[in-house]
Formats: sequence, structure tokens, C-alpha cells
Amino acid sequence: MPDLWPSKTMTQNQHNKLLESCGGWNLVVECDKSRLKPLKCNHVSANYLAWLNDPLVNAYSQRLGKLSNQEDVWRYVDDANQSEDVLLLGIFDKVKNLHIGNIQLKYYDRVNGLADLSTLIGEKEYWGQGYAKDVWKHIIHFGFQVIKIRKFTMGNAAGNKAASGKTISVGATLEATKRKHTQIGKEYHDILEYGLFPQDFYKTFPNLRTTCPWKLGQ
Repeated sequence: MPDLWPSKTMTQNQHNKLLESCGGWNLVVECDKSRLKPLKCNHVSANYLAWLNDPLVNAYSQRLGKLSNQEDVWRYVDDANQSEDVLLLGIFDKVKNLHIGNIQLKYYDRVNGLADLSTLIGEKEYWGQGYAKDVWKHIIHFGFQVIKIRKFTMGNAAGNKAASGKTISVGATLEATKRKHTQIGKEYHDILEYGLFPQDFYKTFPNLRTTCPWKLGQ
């Protein structure tokens, strides 16, 4: 598989902020339905706060039952953008340029090349239309090629069938079930853990091998 991105950025600057190492504020990842751009504090709108405090949006999230205010979210966004390990991107609909959710890549183990992903589609009118699968496909491609992730790990509550379907759709394999592992609301849930290697991802999406759907401004 061809190397679509110079590797020196990630090897020479191991302790830079991850956002800076990936192109900084000029980073844009073009997906089929949306585009991904660095999330800024000015994106913390009333709609965004409403997502975080909506029990339906957070039905399978550890945020369930916890209320967030604007200062909490500003702090979260700023901490992510200053982190060496976190890349936090907003998901913007291509047609309306509307902020509909976020995706976070966490490079939590550089020694072993491991990263995980989490996604929030907050605008309910975009549910069930393939937006989450679309952004996962493209951020995983970006992670393998640009950040040089060796393996992605993903986990979700066993009852979250949509999340499991999204994960399986990109070629991931179920590796473990952790029983009654995480408290969501007032109950403990089984957690399904998946793993994804480049060879399985590109077997699922062979046409992505030679594409580079991201750009950096100068």
C-alpha cells in the first residue's frame, strides 16, 4: 500500500500537540457527506450544549444524567486542542455547512501505536443516514496514513446496535466482551471491544488505498 503522507511530521515531533502535527487549524478532511475541521470554542453553540444534555443523544454514553454548561465545554475543547494525544474535529454537513456533531481520535498508546475513536452525531435529523459510518471511514484512513496508527480500538455498550454496526462496517473485529463493565445512567452495561488493523480496513475499502481526501492550508 502506498504511503500517502510524509511520515517525518509524526516521527520528528513526537511531543507536539496532535492537532499541530496533523496540520493545525487548516486541517480539513473531506468525507462523502460531510467535512471534518478542528473544533473551536466558537463552535460551542446552544445546539451543541443541547446535544450534551439530551438523554436520547446520550442514551449509551457515560455523559447520561450529567449536565454540561458552556464553561465545561469550552474547557473540554481547549484541553483537546492543547493535547499531545487528542484530535477533536467537528462534523459539518457539506450542503448546509451545519455543525452536526464531533469525532475524537485519541492516540492513547504511542509505544504500541494504538488509538481509539468516539463519535457524537447531535443533530437528530442526521441520524440513520450514514453520517457516522462516513466520518469513521475517512478519519480511520487519515489515522493510518497521516498519524501512522498501527491499530484502532473501539468500544461500545452491547445494547448500542447502531455503534456496533458502524464499527463492523469499517472492517473491525470483535475482540472481547467486558461484562457489566461501565456504568451508564444507573445501570452497568457490557462493553464490546473491537480492533482494526490497516489490512482489514483496506480490504473493506480498497478504493481508499490511493486517495488522499484531506488538505492543509498554508
